Amino acid sequence: MIALAVLVPALLAGKVGGQPSAGWFMVGVFTLVVVGMLLYRVDAAIQHGAVRIRRDSLSFREYGLFGKHHEEWKRDEIEAVRVDAEECRTQEYGTRESVTFDHFIRVEPASDSERQWFSHLGKDELEWMVTSIHQHLDLDADER
Repeated sequence: MIALAVLVPALLAGKVGGQPSAGWFMVGVFTLVVVGMLLYRVDAAIQHGAVRIRRDSLSFREYGLFGKHHEEWKRDEIEAVRVDAEECRTQEYGTRESVTFDHFIRVEPASDSERQWFSHLGKDELEWMVTSIHQHLDLDADER
């Protein structure tokens, strides 16, 4: 944001050495990065969802800035509901590598979409949700 606040007035006043088109290209890139970061934060802030448990079915709904996702499973089709994790590796400072895990709810058998449900929530919240689902659907405790 600071770079844009300095660069745009300098470009408009013609006080930039070199090609003005390169400066405007940088303005475009910075603008896209800032807009992307803002959209990501707004999406994270407004994400919410719902779990509906009926005697014969389980359904998940998730809402966010980029759409709504819904899936429903019949009770007799559900083999397991569990908290799962995906490993995320990132490179830090040259040779050091950092490993983090993204947790989400997985329902088996999985649907065609293989969606990672409620990945915006913490592991403790997901475990509580899965425990509640197991209790209400009478799934065996060893399926978690």
